[in-house]
Amino acid sequence: MAPTGHRPRARRCNVPRSGSTRRAGGPWFKVAAALLWGHTSACTWGQFDEFEEQAPVVVLEASKGVKSGFGQSLSSGTHGKVVTLLVGGTAGVSQAATFSIGHGQSPGGDALQGGFCDTSSTRISTCTLADSTAYARIPNADGDPDMCFAYGWGEVIDRSRGIMVRCADGTDESLGAPRRARDDYDDDFERTSDHQPLWLASDRREVPLLLAGVPKQRAAWFYPPGERTPVSLSLPGGASVPESFGGAVAVAALADEARLLAVAAPELGQVYLFTSDDGTTAKAVGCLGGYEGFARTLAAGDVDGDGVDDLVIADDALVTVFSGAALATLPEAFTSACSLGALPADSIVVSFGCGTRETVEGCADGFAASVAVGDLDGDGDGEVLVGSPGLTVHGVERAGAVLVYDAEGDSPHALSDLLYLSSAEDGDRLGTSVVAIHQNDHDLVAAGAPGGSKAALFYCSDLMRDRDRTGRCQ
Repeated sequence: MAPTGHRPRARRCNVPRSGSTRRAGGPWFKVAAALLWGHTSACTWGQFDEFEEQAPVVVLEASKGVKSGFGQSLSSGTHGKVVTLLVGGTAGVSQAATFSIGHGQSPGGDALQGGFCDTSSTRISTCTLADSTAYARIPNADGDPDMCFAYGWGEVIDRSRGIMVRCADGTDESLGAPRRARDDYDDDFERTSDHQPLWLASDRREVPLLLAGVPKQRAAWFYPPGERTPVSLSLPGGASVPESFGGAVAVAALADEARLLAVAAPELGQVYLFTSDDGTTAKAVGCLGGYEGFARTLAAGDVDGDGVDDLVIADDALVTVFSGAALATLPEAFTSACSLGALPADSIVVSFGCGTRETVEGCADGFAASVAVGDLDGDGDGEVLVGSPGLTVHGVERAGAVLVYDAEGDSPHALSDLLYLSSAEDGDRLGTSVVAIHQNDHDLVAAGAPGGSKAALFYCSDLMRDRDRTGRCQ
């Protein structure tokens, strides 16, 4: 399976239908593309995936075993020189597969490992793929943290049901879950056979903390870095756990070993915050939001360049970046009242709505289904990546795109770049998932298009430094 192919569809990006330029991939074509189309049609060389040689966008086609929705979820991990991307299908139905990204610009075309959540395996007795997946480090037989991905809920033979994890050596195991969550999850699954939503997240430290949320059971818990034993998250003082608690999760790495754990109740527009000083225990410190649509999606990353992660929260119309440093100073006296009125000074780094360029439209229906943070220009602070699968791009309905916001300078709320596929088909829904992949000293962007069973790697951005404009980005 090739990572990308020669697909001469002469109808995207206002490219002429006649002549041979549409099929050329050499340097002279790139110059022509930049001069003729780059500024007039808002379609630059960085969006093209249709050429055989050095295309700036590489499309990974669905691997065997992923029955539907390839690209519905994405997560990445970097361990030493090994950079890996996990691409999941439809939650509760399909499987997932990993791809080797490497440190160059030649990702592996075929799946590195497949069969995530494959119940035909002799080791996996039950499994349902999670709505989001996460990188993890689990000790191997020698006690050293192995490179792993948490990808679902199920049971490995000789282990209790819980979070499904596969490590680099190809072995699967199920991490134990809190008893109440485990029993309720199993009861609901066995009674209805319907998918029970499961959300997973981790930070980007070398050995991350893994966070899980199960909204149907109003439960959330975490696994300390490099450990298998779950630690439940609860609200103090007898506060009732809200409906849909666990419906979105994120982990922000703060100073030293401290972390901020965010657990959303999206049906109520609430985000509950927990802090952990050492990654082994956590305490509730506050609740944000409290209005309809808030906490649709969450992410974490260092946006303002202060060395600690910030919390990114999207609602139906806005994406807001909350300072991790400010949130870390919330008083220990927890209150279950959710608002934005009592935040510390300078808590909000930036807030912005949907930005578009020529021939891209549809913000009302397609904004911020996913969010992530990545340092695309390698300057030490992160850009906010906003997956918007409902956008119409060059007349292609629900083609989808990833909006990039540098979130700094005189106009931090302004759109900085727009990533999409020149080969997009109706209903691809690119941006349903989005993740930043660390490579060398900057990040590249991966985005899922489950409507077309694709995942795309974007190697080039308008924000890149000149020294990084090599290979695919020349």
